[in-house]
Amino acid sequence: MNVTIFIIASFALLSIVEVFKRKLKISNDLARRLAHIGAGLINIAAPFFVSHLAIIVVNVAFAGLLLASRNTDYFSSIQTTKRRTYGDVYFPLGIIAAAVILLPENVAAFQYGVAIMGISDALAGLVGERWGKKTVSILGTPKTLAGALVFYVSSLVITLLFAPQLVLAVLILPLILTAVEFMFVYGLDNLVLPVVSGLLFLTFF
Repeated sequence: MNVTIFIIASFALLSIVEVFKRKLKISNDLARRLAHIGAGLINIAAPFFVSHLAIIVVNVAFAGLLLASRNTDYFSSIQTTKRRTYGDVYFPLGIIAAAVILLPENVAAFQYGVAIMGISDALAGLVGERWGKKTVSILGTPKTLAGALVFYVSSLVITLLFAPQLVLAVLILPLILTAVEFMFVYGLDNLVLPVVSGLLFLTFF
C-alpha cells in the first residue's frame, strides 16, 4: 500500500458504505459504525506501508472534507445522527493526534489506540443504540451500560492481541479505557481515545 492506494482505499470505504446505506437501506447508525471500523482497519495497516507523515496528511484532508461536507448529504451515512456531535470529524483528528505523538517510534501503541477507537467504540455504540436499556446521562447524552460492557470486552480482546505478555494489566487497561469512553460525549471520545489508549499501552507494556 503506497500513499495513492491509502488515499483510494479511504475514499472507497466511504463511498462503499454510502452506497450500501442508500441501496440496501441499512440504518445510519450501522453505516456509521461500519465506516468507523473500516477506517480504523485501514489506518491500523497504514504504518506498515506509508510514512507517519502520509497518515497525518491524508487524515487532515479527510477531516477537512468531512467538515466541509456537513451541510451536504454526500456522506450522510456517517454524518446523519440525532445527537449533537462532530464525531465524524474528530475521528481523523484523533488518528492525527495519535500519529503525531506515537509514530514512527511506537507503531504498536498507535495501532492499539486506533483499534480501540475504530473497533471497540464502534461496537459499543452499535450495541448500546440498538439494545441498551439501562442508561446513564452524561451532560445530557445517554450512555448505556450494555455499550460499556461491549466496549470492555472488545478492548480486552484487542489488548490480548497486542499485549506482549499476559499480566494483570491486560484486565486493568480495558477497564480504564471503558471509563474514559463512558465520560466523553458529543463524539469527543473519537478525539481522545486513540491518544489515551496508545499512551496507556506504552505505560502498561
